[in-house]
Amino acid sequence: MTDHLLTEAALPRGYRIIPAADGVSAEFRRRQPSWGWGGVAFATAWCVIWDMALLASAGIAGRMNWSGWPEDPAARWLIFVPVFWVPGIAITAMTLSQMLVREVWVLRRGHVTRRYRALALSLHRNADVTAVEVVHGMWNTGRGAKETLRLVGPSHLVIDVHQEEHQSVAIPAEVLALATAVAGHLVVPMRVVETVIREPSSD
Repeated sequence: MTDHLLTEAALPRGYRIIPAADGVSAEFRRRQPSWGWGGVAFATAWCVIWDMALLASAGIAGRMNWSGWPEDPAARWLIFVPVFWVPGIAITAMTLSQMLVREVWVLRRGHVTRRYRALALSLHRNADVTAVEVVHGMWNTGRGAKETLRLVGPSHLVIDVHQEEHQSVAIPAEVLALATAVAGHLVVPMRVVETVIREPSSD
């Protein structure tokens, strides 16, 4: 059992696997917030400026004489809302989730429990796991690859855990270490699935 209880240094940055005191389960944690605090700070500043501008525009958006816009105020709102309000609300919600929601996966033999917590609220989701797959997606240009770690369960349930793009066609050692550790705690087989994908940066 000790061969898969790896140190954090062996795992991808921001990932931790902590054995529980009961000896039969472990907590799997990803970097939170996944954007990093620098990304959250930037998104927060963007949301404050954007949302304040939206609130200021609430009383005038339908009446302003904008060149090229329909004369009907209702028609103007049909343009204004999806172009300005929807992105502002969506990005604000995503930023708040990065700031407030914390996620922990509890691994035990053939089973994973995903725990989400936001302030005093919590949500648990349970799933059976039969295998751990490292999907090694090699770019069609041959200039790099992308790995996705998947927990496979009944009824074709697939839980994406980890994704990483890099400029090498080899699977990074830390990704294999993560897959091995997760599979060890779940006591399920781990396998590599190779595929060819379109290079993310290509048109």
